[in-house]
Amino acid sequence: MAGRPRTRDKCSVEGCDSPHRAKGYCTGHYARKRAGLKMDGPIARRPGGPPAKQVGCAVDGCDREHYGRGLCVNHYNQDRRRRMQNVEGEPE
Repeated sequence: MAGRPRTRDKCSVEGCDSPHRAKGYCTGHYARKRAGLKMDGPIARRPGGPPAKQVGCAVDGCDREHYGRGLCVNHYNQDRRRRMQNVEGEPE
């Protein structure tokens, strides 16, 4: 037994040309409805395709290979230690 045939209807929100996915809404508007947000607000869209691969460190003057968070391993560890000190130093 085949499932329900998919239709190529558009989202029921005025001005939205995305195909509907659930209950007459596109994925973005359906998520907004479930979250209780206004339907006329902006829909967060993911950019198409995977993110571009970063080649080098984002710190000016550093030509080392990218490791994580846009930084080389040395700058990444410096940033990580700085963030950990900020968390430990916060008053309770």
